[in-house]
Amino acid sequence: MSVSNFVRVLITEHGECFAKNVEYLTCVPFNSSSASSVLNVFYNRAFPNNRKDLRTSLIGQEIKNSTDGKHDFNSFSSDVWKIKTIDRLPKGLDFNSETLNYIRESNGFVHRFNLAVELTGDSLIQAFVDNYSNDVKTNKYSNAKSQFKKYFSVNPDENLSWMQDIDINNLPIWFGREECKYLCEFIRSGKSFTEACSSVNKNVFGYSHDDIKSFCSVSKSEARITLDNIFEAVKEKISSPLISRRNHDQNEYVYFAVLGSDLIKVGGSKSDVNLEKRLKDHHNSYPELSCTEVYQVRSYIQTEKVIKSVFCANFDIAAFKYKDPNKKRELAQGEYFSIEKSSHRRALEFFDKCIELVPQK
Repeated sequence: MSVSNFVRVLITEHGECFAKNVEYLTCVPFNSSSASSVLNVFYNRAFPNNRKDLRTSLIGQEIKNSTDGKHDFNSFSSDVWKIKTIDRLPKGLDFNSETLNYIRESNGFVHRFNLAVELTGDSLIQAFVDNYSNDVKTNKYSNAKSQFKKYFSVNPDENLSWMQDIDINNLPIWFGREECKYLCEFIRSGKSFTEACSSVNKNVFGYSHDDIKSFCSVSKSEARITLDNIFEAVKEKISSPLISRRNHDQNEYVYFAVLGSDLIKVGGSKSDVNLEKRLKDHHNSYPELSCTEVYQVRSYIQTEKVIKSVFCANFDIAAFKYKDPNKKRELAQGEYFSIEKSSHRRALEFFDKCIELVPQK
């Protein structure tokens, strides 16, 4: 089963319901990171025997493909699903796939705030140096003071008693550094924590107090059940013999397969039925083979040529795979590439960009 097919049906037939329940589940304004995290969790709940670590840009890519590039994630959410989005979440914010919650402590402001209310003076600066200055080449103490001001809008040696008004357990988890600095400025001007949060949400993100309350208007358990039902419905639709036959009759596929930690294969097929199994059978000396990405395309030969040309220009061809005299003529074309594991994500990005270059309709 093609992951891209699954996501396409999810977007076209259940997109708005999916988006709303991502908000209910996370209690966070809709955004591409939340959508990707929830997709990853619930896809693997629907297919427990075929677990995959789905690429974070998968939904956005399928939206671009299905709209011929007219929409990206945010514009599609706004114009088609009529759901507002935020552009990003704070860097480093982690989603717990078991509790289905964002980990509050992974928000950079939360940890810095806890240090600021526990410590003062030199001890506070030293804590910032110890925690946030490992890669600093210049004066670490000056950098720590500068970092403090970027988050709190004041110097660490000023009166910080106003921080007692910050209810860190109710800090909107989507506030990044700039939003938290803005929040602090509002509180220092005399606003309550609740008023300050409302002002930031309104002025920065365009959300009213009622908008924010609506994110938690449905219980997490109810949202989880709804999402499970959506993913089961998509699974059933994709598995339908009629739909499967129609899809396989009209479409072809290109794939990105990891054969080993430093060996990648890019190729094409007229069918994605049991594609990974067929690849494993053909490459039985690579038992850990995984088909990381599969795209539905109009012509796999046309698309494959673009992919191979780009990969040949950017990566080393795995020449040892062409020792067979019958394969030597294919050496310059490139199908197998020696790519270190640390560069697999970069290779996937090239693969995705190649798909965008070839008309699919």
